[in-house]
Amino acid sequence: MMLQAEIKIDSTTKVNDDCKKISGRGHSKGNNSTFHSVTFRVADNLLNGINEEEKEKIWSQALDDFKNGVIIAATLGEEMKDKEKHVHLSMIRSTKAESHVSTDRYKGLIDPSRIEYREDSRGRNTCTTVCTSQPKNKGALAYFWLAYAWKEKAKCYNDVDTFRASIDFTNCAKYRSIGLFDDSEADVVRKKCFAINVWEQWQKKITEKTTFHKIEWADWLADMVEKFRLKTQLEVPWLHEDDATKVTNQTEILFRMVMYKGEKDRYVIPKRFYGKGAKGDKVYNKLTGNKPPTGRTSQAYERMLHNAIHVAVAENHGVTLVKSSVGKRKREEVQEPVEEKEETVLNTCCLGYCDSRSGGFYLSCGHKFCFECMKERVDDGFVTCLFCDLVRYPKDIIEFFKRQ
Repeated sequence: MMLQAEIKIDSTTKVNDDCKKISGRGHSKGNNSTFHSVTFRVADNLLNGINEEEKEKIWSQALDDFKNGVIIAATLGEEMKDKEKHVHLSMIRSTKAESHVSTDRYKGLIDPSRIEYREDSRGRNTCTTVCTSQPKNKGALAYFWLAYAWKEKAKCYNDVDTFRASIDFTNCAKYRSIGLFDDSEADVVRKKCFAINVWEQWQKKITEKTTFHKIEWADWLADMVEKFRLKTQLEVPWLHEDDATKVTNQTEILFRMVMYKGEKDRYVIPKRFYGKGAKGDKVYNKLTGNKPPTGRTSQAYERMLHNAIHVAVAENHGVTLVKSSVGKRKREEVQEPVEEKEETVLNTCCLGYCDSRSGGFYLSCGHKFCFECMKERVDDGFVTCLFCDLVRYPKDIIEFFKRQ
Protein backbone atom coordinates (compact mmCIF):
# COMPACT_ATOMS: atom_id res chain seq x y z
CA MET A 1 0.00 0.00 0.00
CA MET A 2 1.35 3.45 -0.95
CA LEU A 3 2.16 5.70 1.99
CA GLN A 4 0.67 9.16 1.49
CA ALA A 5 2.55 12.09 3.02
CA GLU A 6 3.52 15.64 2.24
CA ILE A 7 5.98 15.87 -0.63
CA LYS A 8 9.02 17.67 0.75
CA ILE A 9 11.31 17.74 -2.28
CA ASP A 10 11.06 18.94 -5.87
CA SER A 11 13.30 19.45 -8.89
CA THR A 12 15.09 22.38 -7.20
CA THR A 13 15.99 20.67 -3.90
CA LYS A 14 19.76 20.55 -3.41
CA VAL A 15 22.14 18.85 -0.99
CA ASN A 16 23.05 20.93 2.06
CA ASP A 17 25.97 23.29 1.47
CA ASP A 18 28.07 21.92 4.34
CA CYS A 19 28.09 18.30 3.19
CA LYS A 20 31.61 17.72 4.51
CA LYS A 21 32.06 16.84 8.18
CA ILE A 22 34.42 19.25 9.91
CA SER A 23 36.92 17.86 12.41
CA GLY A 24 37.98 19.59 15.60
CA ARG A 25 40.96 21.12 13.80
CA GLY A 26 38.78 22.66 11.11
CA HIS A 27 39.64 20.15 8.38
CA SER A 28 36.96 18.38 6.34
CA LYS A 29 36.60 14.75 7.35
CA GLY A 30 34.31 12.54 5.30
CA ASN A 31 30.83 13.25 3.95
CA ASN A 32 28.02 14.38 6.21
CA SER A 33 24.88 15.15 4.20
CA THR A 34 21.22 14.20 3.82
CA PHE A 35 21.84 12.55 0.43
CA HIS A 36 22.69 8.85 0.86
CA SER A 37 22.82 6.02 -1.69
CA VAL A 38 23.22 2.44 -0.45
CA THR A 39 24.36 -0.31 -2.83
CA PHE A 40 23.77 -3.97 -1.92
CA ARG A 41 26.09 -6.21 -3.89
CA VAL A 42 26.72 -9.78 -2.75
CA ALA A 43 30.08 -11.27 -3.74
CA ASP A 44 30.02 -13.40 -6.93
CA ASN A 45 31.07 -16.58 -5.16
CA LEU A 46 28.17 -16.45 -2.71
CA LEU A 47 24.85 -17.86 -3.91
CA ASN A 48 23.19 -15.82 -6.64
CA GLY A 49 23.27 -12.09 -6.00
CA ILE A 50 20.75 -10.18 -3.88
CA ASN A 51 17.62 -12.34 -3.53
CA GLU A 52 13.97 -11.30 -3.39
CA GLU A 53 13.66 -11.82 0.36
CA GLU A 54 16.59 -9.48 1.02
CA LYS A 55 15.23 -6.92 -1.43
CA GLU A 56 11.85 -6.91 0.34
CA LYS A 57 13.56 -6.41 3.70
CA ILE A 58 15.50 -3.46 2.28
CA TRP A 59 12.37 -1.78 0.93
CA SER A 60 10.39 -2.53 4.08
CA GLN A 61 13.09 -0.78 6.14
CA ALA A 62 12.97 2.20 3.78
CA LEU A 63 9.17 2.44 4.18
CA ASP A 64 9.51 2.29 7.95
CA ASP A 65 12.16 5.01 7.87
CA PHE A 66 9.88 7.14 5.68
CA LYS A 67 6.92 6.61 8.01
CA ASN A 68 9.01 7.50 11.07
CA GLY A 69 10.50 10.61 9.46
CA VAL A 70 14.06 9.31 9.14
CA ILE A 71 13.95 9.82 5.36
CA ILE A 72 11.73 12.10 3.28
CA ALA A 73 12.10 10.34 -0.09
CA ALA A 74 13.68 7.21 -1.55
CA THR A 75 13.97 5.12 -4.71
CA LEU A 76 14.93 1.48 -5.13
CA GLY A 77 16.21 -0.12 -8.32
CA GLU A 78 17.43 -3.59 -9.24
CA GLU A 79 20.18 -4.09 -11.80
CA MET A 80 21.80 -7.02 -13.62
CA LYS A 81 20.91 -10.71 -13.22
CA ASP A 82 22.10 -13.90 -11.55
CA LYS A 83 25.40 -13.48 -9.70
CA GLU A 84 25.68 -9.84 -10.76
CA LYS A 85 22.23 -8.85 -9.48
CA HIS A 86 22.43 -5.94 -7.04
CA VAL A 87 20.18 -3.26 -5.60
CA HIS A 88 20.52 0.51 -5.24
CA LEU A 89 18.61 2.41 -2.57
CA SER A 90 18.88 6.18 -3.03
CA MET A 91 17.41 8.36 -0.30
CA ILE A 92 17.05 11.86 1.07
CA ARG A 93 17.36 11.85 4.86
CA SER A 94 15.62 14.35 7.10
CA THR A 95 18.88 15.04 8.97
CA LYS A 96 22.55 14.90 8.03
CA ALA A 97 24.53 11.76 8.79
CA GLU A 98 27.81 10.11 7.91
CA SER A 99 27.81 7.21 5.48
CA HIS A 100 28.36 4.55 8.13
CA VAL A 101 24.98 5.39 9.67
CA SER A 102 23.11 4.10 6.61
CA THR A 103 25.54 1.23 6.05
CA ASP A 104 25.06 -0.04 9.62
CA ARG A 105 21.30 0.45 9.43
CA TYR A 106 20.87 -1.70 6.33
CA LYS A 107 23.74 -4.15 6.72
CA GLY A 108 21.78 -5.97 9.43
CA LEU A 109 19.16 -6.95 6.84
CA ILE A 110 21.63 -9.21 5.00
CA ASP A 111 22.54 -12.67 6.29
CA PRO A 112 25.97 -12.32 8.01
CA SER A 113 27.25 -15.31 6.01
CA ARG A 114 26.71 -13.25 2.83
CA ILE A 115 28.59 -10.19 4.05
CA GLU A 116 32.16 -9.68 2.87
CA TYR A 117 34.86 -7.35 4.17
CA ARG A 118 38.21 -6.22 2.90
CA GLU A 119 41.08 -4.44 4.56
CA ASP A 120 41.57 -0.80 3.60
CA SER A 121 44.82 1.17 3.45
CA ARG A 122 44.64 1.84 7.19
CA GLY A 123 44.21 -1.80 8.08
CA ARG A 124 40.50 -1.48 8.88
CA ASN A 125 37.90 -4.02 7.75
CA THR A 126 35.44 -2.34 5.40
CA CYS A 127 32.16 -3.90 4.30
CA THR A 128 32.01 -4.39 0.53
CA THR A 129 28.55 -5.97 0.40
CA VAL A 130 26.66 -2.93 1.71
CA CYS A 131 28.23 0.41 0.73
CA THR A 132 26.92 3.95 1.20
CA SER A 133 27.96 6.91 -0.93
CA GLN A 134 27.23 10.63 -0.70
CA PRO A 135 27.75 13.63 -3.00
CA LYS A 136 31.36 14.75 -3.11
CA ASN A 137 30.47 18.40 -3.50
CA LYS A 138 27.64 20.74 -2.66
CA GLY A 139 24.96 21.51 -5.20
CA ALA A 140 23.76 17.98 -6.05
CA LEU A 141 20.06 17.92 -6.96
CA ALA A 142 17.64 15.61 -5.15
CA TYR A 143 15.92 14.42 -8.33
CA PHE A 144 19.24 13.56 -9.99
CA TRP A 145 20.41 11.76 -6.84
CA LEU A 146 17.22 9.71 -6.53
CA ALA A 147 17.17 8.96 -10.27
CA TYR A 148 20.38 6.91 -9.93
CA ALA A 149 18.47 3.83 -8.68
CA TRP A 150 16.16 4.02 -11.71
CA LYS A 151 18.73 4.77 -14.42
CA GLU A 152 18.37 1.43 -16.22
CA LYS A 153 14.74 2.22 -16.97
CA ALA A 154 16.15 4.33 -19.83
CA LYS A 155 18.33 1.51 -21.14
CA CYS A 156 16.40 0.73 -24.32
CA TYR A 157 15.67 4.30 -25.40
CA ASN A 158 17.66 6.57 -27.72
CA ASP A 159 15.44 9.64 -27.41
CA VAL A 160 14.60 11.47 -24.17
CA ASP A 161 11.15 12.55 -25.38
CA THR A 162 10.17 8.99 -26.25
CA PHE A 163 11.46 7.78 -22.90
CA ARG A 164 9.67 10.52 -20.99
CA ALA A 165 6.39 9.61 -22.69
CA SER A 166 6.87 5.87 -22.03
CA ILE A 167 8.27 5.65 -18.49
CA ASP A 168 6.01 3.95 -15.94
CA PHE A 169 6.18 5.46 -12.44
CA THR A 170 4.12 2.71 -10.83
CA ASN A 171 5.96 0.73 -8.15
CA CYS A 172 6.88 -2.74 -9.37
CA ALA A 173 9.21 -5.57 -8.43
CA LYS A 174 12.33 -3.92 -9.84
CA TYR A 175 11.67 -0.20 -9.35
CA ARG A 176 10.00 1.60 -6.44
CA SER A 177 9.74 5.10 -4.99
CA ILE A 178 8.37 6.89 -1.93
CA GLY A 179 8.04 10.60 -1.20
CA LEU A 180 8.23 11.69 -4.85
CA PHE A 181 4.62 11.66 -6.01
CA ASP A 182 1.20 12.00 -4.35
CA ASP A 183 -1.29 11.52 -7.25
CA SER A 184 -2.02 15.25 -7.36
CA GLU A 185 -1.99 17.55 -10.37
CA ALA A 186 1.53 18.58 -9.40
CA ASP A 187 2.70 15.10 -10.35
CA VAL A 188 2.57 16.04 -14.05
CA VAL A 189 5.52 18.42 -13.63
CA ARG A 190 7.25 16.21 -11.04
CA LYS A 191 7.20 13.16 -13.30
CA LYS A 192 8.37 15.12 -16.32
CA CYS A 193 11.35 16.50 -14.39
CA PHE A 194 12.19 13.19 -12.73
CA ALA A 195 12.08 11.31 -16.04
CA ILE A 196 14.63 13.73 -17.51
CA ASN A 197 16.91 13.11 -14.52
CA VAL A 198 16.59 9.33 -14.95
CA TRP A 199 17.57 9.79 -18.59
CA GLU A 200 20.56 11.93 -17.64
CA GLN A 201 21.74 9.37 -15.08
CA TRP A 202 21.64 6.66 -17.76
CA GLN A 203 23.54 8.86 -20.21
CA LYS A 204 26.13 9.53 -17.52
CA LYS A 205 26.58 5.80 -16.92
CA ILE A 206 26.99 4.80 -20.54
CA THR A 207 29.25 7.77 -21.30
CA GLU A 208 31.61 6.69 -18.54
CA LYS A 209 31.82 3.19 -20.02
CA THR A 210 31.59 4.03 -23.71
CA THR A 211 34.47 3.77 -26.15
CA PHE A 212 34.30 6.28 -29.00
CA HIS A 213 35.67 4.99 -32.30
CA LYS A 214 36.74 7.36 -35.05
CA ILE A 215 35.61 6.58 -38.58
CA GLU A 216 38.55 7.27 -40.87
CA TRP A 217 39.87 6.00 -44.18
CA ALA A 218 42.42 3.71 -42.58
CA ASP A 219 43.52 0.07 -42.78
CA TRP A 220 41.41 -0.86 -39.77
CA LEU A 221 38.14 0.68 -41.03
CA ALA A 222 36.95 -2.51 -42.78
CA ASP A 223 37.51 -4.57 -39.62
CA MET A 224 35.67 -2.03 -37.49
CA VAL A 225 32.78 -2.02 -39.95
CA GLU A 226 32.66 -5.83 -39.95
CA LYS A 227 32.41 -5.93 -36.15
CA PHE A 228 29.58 -3.39 -36.29
CA ARG A 229 27.74 -5.38 -38.97
CA LEU A 230 27.96 -8.57 -36.93
CA LYS A 231 26.92 -6.83 -33.70
CA THR A 232 23.89 -5.15 -35.27
CA GLN A 233 23.09 -7.98 -37.73
CA LEU A 234 23.31 -5.53 -40.60
CA GLU A 235 23.21 -7.44 -43.88
CA VAL A 236 24.38 -4.62 -46.15
CA PRO A 237 27.79 -5.66 -47.61
CA TRP A 238 30.72 -3.26 -47.25
CA LEU A 239 32.32 -4.09 -50.61
CA HIS A 240 30.83 -4.60 -54.06
CA GLU A 241 32.36 -4.87 -57.54
CA ASP A 242 30.10 -2.08 -58.79
CA ASP A 243 31.32 1.35 -57.60
CA ALA A 244 27.84 2.84 -57.50
CA THR A 245 26.52 0.08 -55.28
CA LYS A 246 29.64 0.22 -53.11
CA VAL A 247 29.23 3.96 -52.53
CA THR A 248 25.57 3.48 -51.66
CA ASN A 249 26.23 0.63 -49.25
CA GLN A 250 29.16 2.27 -47.50
CA THR A 251 27.19 5.49 -47.07
CA GLU A 252 24.35 3.61 -45.44
CA ILE A 253 26.64 1.61 -43.13
CA LEU A 254 28.67 4.61 -41.97
CA PHE A 255 25.49 6.63 -41.40
CA ARG A 256 24.07 3.87 -39.23
CA MET A 257 27.32 3.64 -37.30
CA VAL A 258 27.24 7.33 -36.43
CA MET A 259 23.58 7.13 -35.40
CA TYR A 260 24.16 3.97 -33.32
CA LYS A 261 23.57 4.49 -29.58
CA GLY A 262 25.13 1.40 -28.06
CA GLU A 263 26.05 1.06 -24.40
CA LYS A 264 29.72 0.26 -25.01
CA ASP A 265 30.55 1.57 -28.46
CA ARG A 266 29.83 4.83 -30.26
CA TYR A 267 31.15 6.04 -33.59
CA VAL A 268 32.18 9.56 -34.58
CA ILE A 269 33.41 11.12 -37.79
CA PRO A 270 36.28 13.64 -37.52
CA LYS A 271 36.27 16.70 -39.76
CA ARG A 272 39.10 15.44 -41.99
CA PHE A 273 36.79 12.62 -43.17
CA TYR A 274 34.79 15.22 -45.13
CA GLY A 275 37.85 16.74 -46.80
CA LYS A 276 41.17 18.38 -46.17
CA GLY A 277 41.61 21.87 -44.75
CA ALA A 278 38.86 24.43 -45.15
CA LYS A 279 36.61 22.06 -47.07
CA GLY A 280 36.38 19.54 -44.25
CA ASP A 281 36.06 22.34 -41.69
CA LYS A 282 33.09 23.83 -43.53
CA VAL A 283 31.14 20.57 -43.71
CA TYR A 284 32.01 19.57 -40.16
CA ASN A 285 31.07 22.99 -38.71
CA LYS A 286 27.75 22.98 -40.55
CA LEU A 287 26.93 19.53 -39.14
CA THR A 288 27.92 20.39 -35.56
CA GLY A 289 25.94 23.63 -35.80
CA ASN A 290 22.80 21.65 -36.64
CA LYS A 291 23.38 18.64 -34.39
CA PRO A 292 20.66 18.25 -31.71
CA PRO A 293 21.54 17.77 -28.01
CA THR A 294 22.03 14.25 -26.64
CA GLY A 295 18.68 12.52 -26.36
CA ARG A 296 17.02 14.71 -29.01
CA THR A 297 16.43 13.94 -32.68
CA SER A 298 16.37 16.03 -35.82
CA GLN A 299 15.38 14.63 -39.19
CA ALA A 300 16.91 17.66 -40.90
CA TYR A 301 20.27 16.94 -39.23
CA GLU A 302 20.12 13.25 -40.11
CA ARG A 303 19.44 14.04 -43.76
CA MET A 304 22.30 16.56 -43.74
CA LEU A 305 24.64 14.00 -42.16
CA HIS A 306 23.65 11.28 -44.63
CA ASN A 307 24.26 13.56 -47.60
CA ALA A 308 27.65 14.68 -46.24
CA ILE A 309 28.75 11.06 -45.79
CA HIS A 310 27.47 10.22 -49.26
CA VAL A 311 29.57 12.96 -50.85
CA ALA A 312 32.70 11.99 -48.86
CA VAL A 313 32.36 8.29 -49.73
CA ALA A 314 31.78 9.06 -53.40
CA GLU A 315 34.89 11.26 -53.53
CA ASN A 316 36.96 8.59 -51.80
CA HIS A 317 36.02 6.09 -54.53
CA GLY A 318 36.41 8.54 -57.40
CA VAL A 319 32.69 8.70 -58.15
CA THR A 320 32.23 12.35 -59.10
CA LEU A 321 29.19 14.36 -58.11
CA VAL A 322 28.59 17.17 -60.61
CA LYS A 323 26.08 19.96 -61.03
CA SER A 324 23.11 19.33 -63.31
CA SER A 325 21.84 21.88 -65.81
CA VAL A 326 19.50 23.36 -63.20
CA GLY A 327 22.21 23.68 -60.59
CA LYS A 328 21.34 20.48 -58.78
CA ARG A 329 23.75 17.68 -57.88
CA LYS A 330 23.66 14.32 -59.58
CA ARG A 331 25.99 11.37 -60.07
CA GLU A 332 28.03 11.33 -63.25
CA GLU A 333 26.82 8.36 -65.23
CA VAL A 334 29.96 6.55 -66.25
CA GLN A 335 28.79 2.97 -66.03
CA GLU A 336 26.01 0.86 -67.41
CA PRO A 337 23.57 -0.63 -64.88
CA VAL A 338 24.74 -4.03 -63.63
CA GLU A 339 22.57 -6.90 -62.62
CA GLU A 340 21.88 -6.73 -58.87
CA LYS A 341 23.08 -9.61 -56.78
CA GLU A 342 21.28 -11.03 -53.79
CA GLU A 343 23.82 -9.58 -51.31
CA THR A 344 23.03 -5.98 -52.36
CA VAL A 345 19.39 -6.06 -51.32
CA LEU A 346 18.63 -3.22 -48.89
CA ASN A 347 15.50 -3.69 -46.83
CA THR A 348 14.93 -0.07 -45.92
CA CYS A 349 14.10 3.08 -47.85
CA CYS A 350 13.73 6.69 -46.76
CA LEU A 351 16.09 6.13 -43.82
CA GLY A 352 13.19 5.90 -41.43
CA TYR A 353 11.67 9.26 -42.35
CA CYS A 354 8.69 7.73 -44.15
CA ASP A 355 5.24 9.09 -43.47
CA SER A 356 2.96 6.28 -44.64
CA ARG A 357 0.02 8.68 -44.76
CA SER A 358 1.60 10.67 -47.58
CA GLY A 359 1.67 7.89 -50.15
CA GLY A 360 4.83 7.13 -52.08
CA PHE A 361 6.71 6.80 -55.33
CA TYR A 362 7.98 3.51 -56.79
CA LEU A 363 11.12 3.61 -58.91
CA SER A 364 12.04 1.13 -61.61
CA CYS A 365 14.52 -0.54 -59.24
CA GLY A 366 11.66 -1.45 -56.90
CA HIS A 367 12.53 0.96 -54.07
CA LYS A 368 9.72 3.08 -52.70
CA PHE A 369 10.07 6.57 -51.28
CA CYS A 370 7.43 8.51 -49.40
CA PHE A 371 6.43 12.02 -50.47
CA GLU A 372 8.52 13.80 -47.83
CA CYS A 373 11.69 11.80 -48.47
CA MET A 374 11.44 12.10 -52.23
CA LYS A 375 10.93 15.85 -51.87
CA GLU A 376 14.03 16.10 -49.66
CA ARG A 377 16.11 14.17 -52.19
CA VAL A 378 14.99 16.34 -55.11
CA ASP A 379 15.39 19.57 -53.12
CA ASP A 380 18.94 18.51 -52.21
CA GLY A 381 19.77 18.09 -55.88
CA PHE A 382 19.78 14.31 -56.21
CA VAL A 383 18.28 12.80 -59.35
CA THR A 384 19.03 9.12 -58.73
CA CYS A 385 17.76 6.47 -56.30
CA LEU A 386 19.44 6.58 -52.91
CA PHE A 387 20.17 2.84 -53.12
CA CYS A 388 20.71 2.40 -56.86
CA ASP A 389 22.72 5.38 -58.11
CA LEU A 390 22.21 4.47 -61.77
CA VAL A 391 18.41 4.48 -61.56
CA ARG A 392 17.23 8.03 -62.28
CA TYR A 393 14.06 9.67 -61.05
CA PRO A 394 11.41 10.05 -63.78
CA LYS A 395 11.25 13.58 -65.20
CA ASP A 396 7.63 14.02 -64.13
CA ILE A 397 8.62 13.43 -60.47
CA ILE A 398 11.44 15.97 -60.63
CA GLU A 399 9.22 18.56 -62.35
CA PHE A 400 6.44 17.90 -59.84
CA PHE A 401 8.64 18.79 -56.87
CA LYS A 402 10.15 21.79 -58.62
CA ARG A 403 6.65 23.25 -58.73
CA GLN A 404 6.11 22.71 -54.99
